[in-house]
Amino acid sequence: MLPILFELGPIKIPTFGVFGVISFVVASFILWRSLKDDYPEEDILTLTICLFLATIIGSRIFYLIEHFADFGLFLDRWVFWIRYPGFSLLGGILGGLLTLYGWSKKKSWDFWLLADWATFAFIAILLIGGLGSFIATAKLLDLYRLVLYIIILVVSLVFHR
Repeated sequence: MLPILFELGPIKIPTFGVFGVISFVVASFILWRSLKDDYPEEDILTLTICLFLATIIGSRIFYLIEHFADFGLFLDRWVFWIRYPGFSLLGGILGGLLTLYGWSKKKSWDFWLLADWATFAFIAILLIGGLGSFIATAKLLDLYRLVLYIIILVVSLVFHR
């Protein structure tokens, strides 16, 4: 169990945060690599940043709705997620899908092509985030999830085009 990866004086760097950054970089690379032949690279980068923000905001809003009794109408509890943590996977997925749909309509891009490659980016996020979660907590459930994500990746690669 290694919840804090390293400390720099008073600054503590959490394991899950480091793996979150790594997963964002890997997912961005997957989207860029898979879409660069069909769409402008600047638009792909902008889409990636919009997806990141939409998934974070969507997951936080969904979590706040699910746990409204704990957060109430205290705006500081809504915004300061380091002090009051909590995100919803379903909210992140919905935020990302709505952003993909809106982007595809705005730019006249093929939504299904975007969703197809975003799925692989999402699986990469699940894998890397799951590994970070397992290292941080050493819970057996996180290991089972990690194995499940690997199986999903393998099945997706086998049946993809």
